Amino acid sequence: LLFDNINQKGFEGDTFLEGFAEFIRNLMVSKDAKAAVLLDVAEDFKEKYLKTARQVNAGWMIAALNILSEANIGYKQSRNKKLFVEMTLIKLCYLQQAIEIAGGQEGLTKKKLMDDAKPVSFRR
Repeated sequence: LLFDNINQKGFEGDTFLEGFAEFIRNLMVSKDAKAAVLLDVAEDFKEKYLKTARQVNAGWMIAALNILSEANIGYKQSRNKKLFVEMTLIKLCYLQQAIEIAGGQEGLTKKKLMDDAKPVSFRR
């Protein structure tokens, strides 16, 4: 819904993806207070970036930048650009879950969603 609102205000998907990637990049740079000099933002934003960067996992930021980088490349080739951006956002929404599964000590376990799952029958 937020992306749809942004899109309706006239911002194209590629502008959105590039801006989001720049935001995550700025967070990544802010992980190290010494590297914060590389931020090209207003001075009052630097403190916000530093504070937020402490709360975000570096592994998530690296994976998010990877997804956004691939999306920036793939956007130009996409026929349905809005759907492409929405799929990128879905990947980002489930990214933390994927990181937790990949980093789990117990290995992957399949969750049982329903106790009495029944096959769907079709009429002929």
